[in-house]
Amino acid sequence: MRTERKNRVAVAMSGGVDSSVAALLLAREGYEIFGFTAKLLDDEDEGACCSAEAVARARRACDLIGAEHVVVKREEIFREKVIRRFVEEYRSGRTPNPCIDCNRFVKFDDFLRVADWLDCEFLATGHYARIGIRPRETFGPVDKRVGDSPSDWRKRTKDLLQLMRGVDKDKEQSYFVAVVTRKRLARMMFPCGDFTKEQVRQLAREANLPTYEAPESQDACFLTQERGVDYWVERISGEKPQPGVIRDVSGEELGEHDGIEHFTRGQRKGLRLGGGPAKYVVDIDADKREVVVGEPGSVPVSALTLSAANILAGGYTSNGRRVMVKTRYRQREVPATLDTLDDGGLLVRYETPQEHISPGQWCVFYDGDVVVGCGIIDSVKTER
Repeated sequence: MRTERKNRVAVAMSGGVDSSVAALLLAREGYEIFGFTAKLLDDEDEGACCSAEAVARARRACDLIGAEHVVVKREEIFREKVIRRFVEEYRSGRTPNPCIDCNRFVKFDDFLRVADWLDCEFLATGHYARIGIRPRETFGPVDKRVGDSPSDWRKRTKDLLQLMRGVDKDKEQSYFVAVVTRKRLARMMFPCGDFTKEQVRQLAREANLPTYEAPESQDACFLTQERGVDYWVERISGEKPQPGVIRDVSGEELGEHDGIEHFTRGQRKGLRLGGGPAKYVVDIDADKREVVVGEPGSVPVSALTLSAANILAGGYTSNGRRVMVKTRYRQREVPATLDTLDDGGLLVRYETPQEHISPGQWCVFYDGDVVVGCGIIDSVKTER
C-alpha cells in the first residue's frame, strides 16, 4: 500500500448535489479526492442517474474541487443484482427494494473494489447517515494520537464504529444504508449526514458547484415514464406481465388485474374495484397469479421472519431488548423485540400487530439514533 493511499477517498458521484458536496467537504478536510461516476445502464436504457448531463455535472464539480474524475462501467452487476432481482421478486409475489439492493451489492460492495482500483483507502457517498463511535463509558476512551492518519484512526476504532441516523430527520437515509456491514463500515464515509438538505444545497451554492440545483434522483433510477415495470419485466424475463384474478379474503372473485408485478401488500391504487369500503392488497399468490384484497385491519401481522440479517450493534437479539422497527422508508417506527432463529435468521415480534407488510421488503431496527441492524422479510405471521 502506498503511503498516499491512507489519505485518498474515492467519492461515488452521481452528478447530484449530495455526492458533490460530500467530495467538497472531504477536500476541505484535507483528503485527496478521486471522484468516479458509475455507468449503471446501457445506452438505450439511460436514466437520470447516469445520463451524459449527470456525468458532465460530476466532472465539472471535480474540476472546481481540484479532484480527478473517471467514469466506470458497471452495467452488468447493476442489471443482475438490482434490475433482475427487482423483476424476479415481483414475479414471485414479493416486494423488492431496488435502492437497498443497489447499496447492498453495488455501492457498499462493488464500489469498494472500484476504490481499491483507484488506490483509495476510503469510499464516500452522499447518503444522509452518520458513522459514530459507541459510548466511551461502555468501551473506554479512544484517544486520537499525534500523527494519526485517517486510516490509523479508523483501524483503531473499527470495532467501535456504529451506524447512526443523519441529522436531517426528513431526509436521513439510514434505512437504505443499514445493509452496510460492520467490516465495510470502517472504510465508508458519509459526510452529508451531519447536515440538513438545505445546508448541503447552501454549501453547493456558496462553492458555485454546478450541481446545487440538480433535481432529486428517483427512488429507482432505472424506472422512467417510458421504461416502467412492464418494460423491465419483459426485458429481463422475456415475458409480459400476465393478467389474473382479484379476490377478497373469503375467496370471492371481485375483478381482474394486469399482472401481479404491479402490486404490493398495502396497495390500494390500481385495483379498479369500484365503490364500497376501501380495500387494500393483503396477499399475492404468485402461483395462481391472484391478488387478495381486504379491508383495513382484516389481516393483522404479529411477527416477521428475516433472512440476510445484518447486525450492526450487539446485545439486541437474545435478551428481549426493545427496538423500534420499520419496513418502509417513510413508515412510522413501532416497538418490537428480536430473537435469533436456529437457521441464523431473525424473528421480529411486534408489541402491537401491524398490517401491510410484504416478504421481500427490508425491516430496519433502531435504538434511538443508533442503527441496530436489518434483514429482508421472508415471511409474516398473521392473526387471520
